[in-house]
Amino acid sequence: MSRIKHIFSKLNVRHRVLLSALLLTLIATGITGTLAWSSGRQSALNQGQTSTEMRPVHLLKLERDTEGNQTEIAVPGADFVLYNNQDPENPVQIQTTFTTDQEGRITVSLPPGQYFFQETRLPYGFAPDLDSDNQPIRRYDFTVTMDTTNDSPVVTVYNRRLSGDLIIEKTLVNDDGQELSDEQRTQLFEFRVTFSDNGTYEYQINGEGDMHELAHGQRAVFTNIPVGVHYTVEEVDMTHGQANNSSGNISTTPSIVAFTNRDMTRRGNLILEKEVQNSDGSPVTDEQKLLDFEFEIEFSNVPDGASFRFTTNRYQIDDDPNNDDDIREGTVTSGDTLTLRHGEILTIHDLPVGASYQIRELDTPDFVSGTGTVEGNIVQDANNRHRFINSYQVGGVELLRELCPLKNKLFQRMRQRVKESLNLKLLSNRMKIKSSNIGLLKGLQRARCRTLFLAIPFA
Repeated sequence: MSRIKHIFSKLNVRHRVLLSALLLTLIATGITGTLAWSSGRQSALNQGQTSTEMRPVHLLKLERDTEGNQTEIAVPGADFVLYNNQDPENPVQIQTTFTTDQEGRITVSLPPGQYFFQETRLPYGFAPDLDSDNQPIRRYDFTVTMDTTNDSPVVTVYNRRLSGDLIIEKTLVNDDGQELSDEQRTQLFEFRVTFSDNGTYEYQINGEGDMHELAHGQRAVFTNIPVGVHYTVEEVDMTHGQANNSSGNISTTPSIVAFTNRDMTRRGNLILEKEVQNSDGSPVTDEQKLLDFEFEIEFSNVPDGASFRFTTNRYQIDDDPNNDDDIREGTVTSGDTLTLRHGEILTIHDLPVGASYQIRELDTPDFVSGTGTVEGNIVQDANNRHRFINSYQVGGVELLRELCPLKNKLFQRMRQRVKESLNLKLLSNRMKIKSSNIGLLKGLQRARCRTLFLAIPFA
């Protein structure tokens, strides 16, 4: 005390007045020094306060889920201001804004006294907790004593997680404007929903409980999804129509995802005809009429695995009605093989407009096809018709040897090779040869044989 008097006596009048005013101010406010605090982002220095008088304390901010349950999930990014409440009538703000860190904490060092945190900004998707009167809580009072430690929070703040709804709607329309059939109205469409928080949420379809599929006019409503959660909705195995997958973030306003499938009701038919001819113009035999000619069918721009009905009926070129009732029917999918006989018409029914097709006739021994492979697209109100004509090579392709010595060793060896490999009937000076064995012709030329081709089909 004597030391203070000595210092005071050395001051002039002006300095004595200023020092007296400062001391009176400190006494009036009840603060014994300048406060110091620290948080994740703010810090200040204490002056005039011993370290033993400062007590480290922290605020902890946690989440209350959408159903109102307290959780241990930290809420970062919330802003608070801190007040000294020694004088409840005139609280004094300490420093600026404090923000909760990734662990939901604000840590400060304070001397013993009365204080409170005031919440000024909440993170997106959260709302203040409610008191017993259902009013939002913004102020959190606490007391610091010499016994206060940092082992537990002086204040625990809960924020309510806001929620929103996700609504999925299903609509089916016909692309030609026709009314939906009863079968179409009951057709089910499967969908898949994923959420960024990997959460599982209850939903109902038209109030009828848990399902995984929607029919025309139905809606699925997911409730109590936390605001800010990202969702993705996709239709599973969508065959056709406008049903773009959708994604977005949940907000307090319901998120509506509409799926509209357009049923391709516009259809067309594909017609195949088979005709057999003999190269010499002779009539088709009964045996030839029973031959099956094979066709490979490929479709594109149609639903995966789609099958289409086909029917066949016989007709005669000479309009003989005796076999008009000979009908065969079944279904065909892309990649299937169909068979046709002479005089038969095969109709593939109700292919969707815009579908593409490719038809390839497989080789048949002793027949030449004048068509091979055809391609096309289904057009509305028009029949795609294709006729496949096969010409039978009467007598095959015969090779006549003239002016070739019978004892010519090369020719004799060729005769023997043809006989062994092709098992063909050989005449004394003649042999039959297929177009695929053209190499034999070169050998005959080297043997200086004169050749003549007989019975070549017009095709």
